[in-house]
Amino acid sequence: MAEKRNTAKCKPRRSIQALRAGVPPARGLALLPVLLLLASPAAVLAAPPTPVPVFPGEGDQLSTRGVVFTWLPVEDPGGEPVHYELVVREAGGQEPVVAARLAIDPVGPVVQDGLSLLVEPLESSLEVASNGGAASEGVQFVEGRHGQGALIAGSDSVTFPVEGRFLPAMGTLELWAKLNRDIDQIEGYDRFFTYYKDEQEQLSLLVAPEQDAVYGHVMHEGIQSNSLAEVTWQAGQWHHIAFTWGPEGQRLSLDGAPAASSSSAAAPDAGGLSIVLGNDADGWGGIDAVLDEVRISPYQRHLPDALRETRSEEVFLLGGDYTWQVRAAILGAPGDWSEPIGFSVDPEGPRTVTVTDEVVLDHFLGFGAEWDAMFWQSFNLERGVTEQDYTLVERRLATLGLGLVRMFVQVSWWEPSEGFQTFDSAEMDAVYRQLTSCEALGIDVILVVWRPAAWCFPWSSNITALASSTADLLEELEEREIHAVRYLTLINEPNLEFYAPFEDYASLLQAMAGELDRRQLDVLLVGPDETGAFDWFLASTEDQATADAIDLFDSHCYDFDLGSIQGIEDHVARRLAAIDDSSAARGKPYLIAEFGSSAIIDSYRSADIDTFQRGLFSAEGALRAMAAGASSVLHWCLHDMYYETGSHSRMEYGLWQYRDRGWELRPIYHAWTLLSRLAPPGSQVLEVEQGDPRLFAAAVRRPDQILAIWAINRDNTDLNLAVQLDLEQAIEGQIGWYRYQEGALPESDEPPLPAGWLTPEDTSFTHLLPPDTLTAYLVVIEGSEMPDADAEEPGLDEPGEEPGLDGPVEEEDDLGDAVSQDDPPADANISGDGDGDGDGDGDGCGCHQAGEPSYLGVLLFALLSLVPLIRRRAWSWEGAPKRRV
Repeated sequence: MAEKRNTAKCKPRRSIQALRAGVPPARGLALLPVLLLLASPAAVLAAPPTPVPVFPGEGDQLSTRGVVFTWLPVEDPGGEPVHYELVVREAGGQEPVVAARLAIDPVGPVVQDGLSLLVEPLESSLEVASNGGAASEGVQFVEGRHGQGALIAGSDSVTFPVEGRFLPAMGTLELWAKLNRDIDQIEGYDRFFTYYKDEQEQLSLLVAPEQDAVYGHVMHEGIQSNSLAEVTWQAGQWHHIAFTWGPEGQRLSLDGAPAASSSSAAAPDAGGLSIVLGNDADGWGGIDAVLDEVRISPYQRHLPDALRETRSEEVFLLGGDYTWQVRAAILGAPGDWSEPIGFSVDPEGPRTVTVTDEVVLDHFLGFGAEWDAMFWQSFNLERGVTEQDYTLVERRLATLGLGLVRMFVQVSWWEPSEGFQTFDSAEMDAVYRQLTSCEALGIDVILVVWRPAAWCFPWSSNITALASSTADLLEELEEREIHAVRYLTLINEPNLEFYAPFEDYASLLQAMAGELDRRQLDVLLVGPDETGAFDWFLASTEDQATADAIDLFDSHCYDFDLGSIQGIEDHVARRLAAIDDSSAARGKPYLIAEFGSSAIIDSYRSADIDTFQRGLFSAEGALRAMAAGASSVLHWCLHDMYYETGSHSRMEYGLWQYRDRGWELRPIYHAWTLLSRLAPPGSQVLEVEQGDPRLFAAAVRRPDQILAIWAINRDNTDLNLAVQLDLEQAIEGQIGWYRYQEGALPESDEPPLPAGWLTPEDTSFTHLLPPDTLTAYLVVIEGSEMPDADAEEPGLDEPGEEPGLDGPVEEEDDLGDAVSQDDPPADANISGDGDGDGDGDGDGCGCHQAGEPSYLGVLLFALLSLVPLIRRRAWSWEGAPKRRV
């Protein structure tokens, strides 16, 4: 059993806006059903569709114990929600065993997707208040589209503050509405929704009485742009409205189908204080209607071309002979059963893993990546990078939900010669830009002094000057009110780049720690940042003054290839043992600051980075390191980017490729997303007991008390997984699962949708794992708490989003709700790092031959230039690190 790591508790250091995977703002009990509901397709299903089950033929012997069946709804829109039911019986058994039920509602209850800024079911005034809003006195809560809804009329309204719930530059607004008057009886510009800054800047969703139409209205600098659709709506009818605006233009969708559009990318300026349902901020434009299921997203959702959906489910059966039947019916109406079909399954038992209540690590810092400030440097600008490209990078950063980013700076960027400082250089402007993006996203930054300036040599006589200069930089960031830098590393891979003995490096760390203390800088020192040099790590723990100076210990790891990742536990264990053997270091955290495979070509290229297997390798390595006690694992690097002027200086280790290749995603992107979105900062790493060498499983208890569990099948055959929770709490509701599987990776860079849903039994569940796959699960247990949006608690802010999910931004997706599709989720990912030292242990910046300076890279990350932000908290260590007030 792993020893519990004392990584110190955290206290809130500052509140910042961020797009995170995790639980949305607390809404008490009203939120739990939303979390557990099956999401709905955008297609409206007609009368009883004909389900097309995929199942074994009569008497077939299955090689696995999992049976997959698929429903294919009819294409015609319209109609009512449809109920599917599958019944599986033991052959000759009298009592039916209901193995799966599935209800589909075309545009059903809104589901938190991890990026939504507001999910508001409008159940009651209390529920509105718990989400930060306020209902005026005349608002009544009556029967709604799903549960209760808000009846708003006259001068009444439901109001929410803008901050953390709406960013006007881009987004999607969705809601259900039932008018109390026929559309042709409405005389005023009745407003469903309003964002109002002033007469020149506003956004509304409203009724146009002269045209008997519904339209989305945007005003920017006094110029209007509208998307208008004529309707014949009658009083008492429910209709779903969705309006999306932003760089891709405007689109209005009604009842799950496209209705109007505009090419205008105009958006109102920020600065408004409130968003309003009903009567707007100026006291006019109220609506007489029942509103329900409101959602605001920070990006532009997409509808599928064809209004249809394929949904799959998996049924897990014991070995033996079975029959099954299936029927489909309008909810509440009888349906016809199919003819019974017989089949048998393999009797081999499941491979059991047990998630225990034993805490391996108190406070996980989240998964991260290297994102060096190269995007806006001249050598990338001259290759044509644009604001649109940067927005794409920021969007993907938001999707990844990283807890940490590591970022290089060079001393010459702010102090090219000793005593001459220039904090307004083009290079530093690029740094400020990326740091600001990280802060907006709520990502803590490890700032790395990568390359010293010429004046820093010889080290022995310039140590104090370099420490003082670096502290000047940190103070400059404070003056500019840039607070993303939480950690500092001096120097990158010092065993290769310091060109001096360890004693000089130790003196530099001690001098830097002294500067941080003297100037009261709220930054923690990370070291020794070694790569393939355990002797440097050991020396940093054995030297009392050095161990005392370091707040977080780290190393780089490029020691393994795709077939030998199991050794990473030893890499972590040796370093944790060194920390624990030191009285000055004991209890301090340890992280892997750069991680990749040993399959390197040179300093800038990896041999396996484009492969599916690299994604599986990276995910397994990071999970194994976390389970062994590492407080974070940072992938080298975020994306491909030029690091210098030369044509051979493009770093090609990223989660996605460079601009000239369309920023194409690598498989590893999806794998890393399944880690970083589901394990937010503040999660507790739990001990997992397992025995089958073909499987590896890891688990965390997130700050919202929801469990995230990962299982990797590296075998070449299907394996049946049985997960047992050795906890006092039972599982509540269904379990959403996500999969990284070759040949089934999404093209989109949006958060993943669940690939399917599992029905648990009290404290356990079973699932079939295909060969060479990563599967992730979100498990809600009794007592899971949806944290209050303003509570000072670590981790995410939003309760109950499915495991960090949602549909594609570029591909067509459900505009209505996140649906649990049975296609593999948008979760797969492949990304690699590599060092370049050629010795198989990886060098750090992900590159360079032994003895050469490393040219690291990777680029940006930030919140879309027009992203709405969800509040998240950054955390500072307290306990072992005694410094920084």
